[in-house]
Amino acid sequence: MTSLLLVLLSATPVDVTVSGCLLDENKVRALAELELHRGPEDVRVVARLVCTEQRFEVQVDDPLTNKTLLRALKTKDLTAAAPERFAALALVELVEASWSELLLPTPTVSAAPVTETSTRAVVEQLGRPRVRLGAHGSARYFPGATLLLGGGALMAHVRLIGPLGVRLEAGAETGSVRTSVGRISADVLGAAGFVMAHLDLGRFLLGGGAGFRGGAARLIGTPDDAAAVQGRTLSAALGGPSALGEVAAGIGPVDVSFALEADWAIWRLDARADGASVSSVGGLWVSALLGAGVRW
Repeated sequence: MTSLLLVLLSATPVDVTVSGCLLDENKVRALAELELHRGPEDVRVVARLVCTEQRFEVQVDDPLTNKTLLRALKTKDLTAAAPERFAALALVELVEASWSELLLPTPTVSAAPVTETSTRAVVEQLGRPRVRLGAHGSARYFPGATLLLGGGALMAHVRLIGPLGVRLEAGAETGSVRTSVGRISADVLGAAGFVMAHLDLGRFLLGGGAGFRGGAARLIGTPDDAAAVQGRTLSAALGGPSALGEVAAGIGPVDVSFALEADWAIWRLDARADGASVSSVGGLWVSALLGAGVRW
């Protein structure tokens, strides 16, 4: 490689122009060509030396690399005993630095084989949805009626863009409560949808979001004294805004999750006796959900 650089340098005449510098152009040119071992070829380097009060600039147009190079020095450096030699060496060093790039080996890049694993990784980086499917058991409590419902639901959780996703579920709960006049049984069929945000922590997944839960509720009254109180069955829509937070722990594709939910039932169903409310499926309700599922 050293011999190639010598061949390149041995074929280099230099054109020099000086602006604002107390330099002899011909002397700088001769010294530069001497350092570059000028030969008979016509590869021509064009150099401009410019001096200001503070800066001494060397600008070179290099035809071999098709680049314009600039080097800035301090003007006081030219006050040495041999300013023309200093300027010529600055010019030559700039040219040699440019041409040394021609001697660098061209890097070879071997293409990695495209495998199913690498393709899957690229797709996931581009935002492929991640899906969780599962089922959970639920305990829902209505503080205003001291009513506790138990049941379960099926759930689908889809990651869409970055940390954002949606959670959809549908299920059923049932429960009962004693009142002063008898027992009231409650059945609820419902579904919910949430917009969720997630934080991945290795095996653990944290999530939270807001949405809406709705469905149908039924209250069945069974009086203690059928002669004094008439039992009835009431049905109505049930629903309102909801907020949910969850944590899931995964082992491979399988995870176990725990979630807390708070709802406010705008649509509600009341059970009454003698004009007074004895139980209600409505207002504030809170839920605890324990589930298991798979994700991929």
